[in-house]
Amino acid sequence: MAEIYHWDKYAFVVLAMSQEYLSKNAGVFVFAGEKTQLWSPPSFIPYFIGETNNFQALKTNPLWTTATKMGATHLHTLTVGELERKSIAEKLLKIYNPRLNQLEHFTQPTPMEATMSNDVHISEQLSETKSKLELLYQYEKHYLGLIKEYKEEIKFANTLQEDLRRERTQFFTQTLKDVIQTMNVAQVDNAVSAQWIQELVDSYTKSIDLSGDLAKTHVIEILSILTGESKREATSAQLDNISKKADVK
Repeated sequence: MAEIYHWDKYAFVVLAMSQEYLSKNAGVFVFAGEKTQLWSPPSFIPYFIGETNNFQALKTNPLWTTATKMGATHLHTLTVGELERKSIAEKLLKIYNPRLNQLEHFTQPTPMEATMSNDVHISEQLSETKSKLELLYQYEKHYLGLIKEYKEEIKFANTLQEDLRRERTQFFTQTLKDVIQTMNVAQVDNAVSAQWIQELVDSYTKSIDLSGDLAKTHVIEILSILTGESKREATSAQLDNISKKADVK
């Protein structure tokens, strides 16, 4: 059962400021701070009394943060119709005269103010998200276009590396084996054979490593081109986006 607190003769529902759920009903509200007293029912200090057409939208109103900093711990709500809520709010203001209501820059908000503020905030978020998605789409589109443009170069670099791996495997699994068998058949001295094979392996390894380095260099060059083009496109898109925003303003 909801906790009830009376302001004058009106029964308000008591909600903690930290609660996630708030009703979307309209009515009168009080930002209040709880006073702790031993052996006594809970009592509250009013910091602001007002009216709204949407209790849930109050969380986006600057009053919420200010009242919390001043000591407000609870939101009290009274669901009533438009005609009643205005007269009730005015009556309670005369009785309690809360501190925030006394400040000139915290005048009573119109019933639609909180909702409109929330809608504007959401609209700005959606607009920002849309801009980011458009920028990402343009970046990906351009990147895919670059890959298509350099498709043959990428394919060549990949084929070259595969050929080098295949050739290295072929040399150590078959070619070297055939050379050793040939020298055995020719009865080449073991010491001479071992030295010759070592020189062959060293020479081949250097040659294949050099070819591998050239292939890697080719791949790096292609990646550098793609990265550079993408960065330029991203920068251009960002500038266009900023320009569009400036034109709108």
